[in-house]
Amino acid sequence: MWDAIVQSYEAENDIPTEDTFLATTIVRNAIGSAWKAKTNDDINRLHVVWTTASDYAFGFNAANPDQREEMLIKQSNKTTIEYEKLVEKRHSIQQSEAQIDDIIRSFRYGKAHFASSLSDSKLWIAMSNEARRWSSLHDQYQWMDTTMAENMMMYAQEAAIEEAFDTKMYLIDTYMQTAVADVRAAVNRMARGSDQLVSIAMVAVPCTVLASIFSMITGGRLFFVYWCATIPMTLLLLGWVIQKDIVALVVKMEERWRGTRADMSSSDILYLD
Repeated sequence: MWDAIVQSYEAENDIPTEDTFLATTIVRNAIGSAWKAKTNDDINRLHVVWTTASDYAFGFNAANPDQREEMLIKQSNKTTIEYEKLVEKRHSIQQSEAQIDDIIRSFRYGKAHFASSLSDSKLWIAMSNEARRWSSLHDQYQWMDTTMAENMMMYAQEAAIEEAFDTKMYLIDTYMQTAVADVRAAVNRMARGSDQLVSIAMVAVPCTVLASIFSMITGGRLFFVYWCATIPMTLLLLGWVIQKDIVALVVKMEERWRGTRADMSSSDILYLD
């Protein structure tokens, strides 16, 4: 690169001026070309970010409703990784923008007068064009910084959508589990009711048969035997049928009583304090 710059100075017809800063024209142009290439490369990388986000949005809208759940789950980790990459890229862009600011100050492009011999119109035109090129590079980096900030906002919105989707799926799953539990409870109640009906039938049918027999004229003398045998048996079977309900009721009353006593104890403590 040094040899190329030396040859360029030998072949270049510089504008005659008293300003020694003109001697760095070719070097400044080389630096400007390098920064122009870097700026184009950064813009191309930013275009890749746009393409990735657009492809995902198109694929999500074109997917079937049944496939969107799977796509959002796969996109969750990808969004986090891409957001971290975007933060690093934006930090790099901001550093490049700050470096261009330093170059503009060092090359005296930010001043109203570029050199001591501004009376030379050719020199003024050359310096003005060069200043506009550097200002254009600075504007491009400002635009990239703003665009990356918008992309970061887009990723933040995607994260909010994914969080809302996860919450919705959790609520749906909870609702389904509650519905299944309610169905099971209803089935258990029906089964328990059926068992109780069967048990009652086991008691009622024989008792009815015996009652019909002993209620006859020939069995009237032995009717007291029916009562002595069936009444204890009936009470025993009915107690066996409803024992579960009685136990559950007793447990519930004990829990309620314990809760009431705990509330009263806490109230007494607060009152004493």
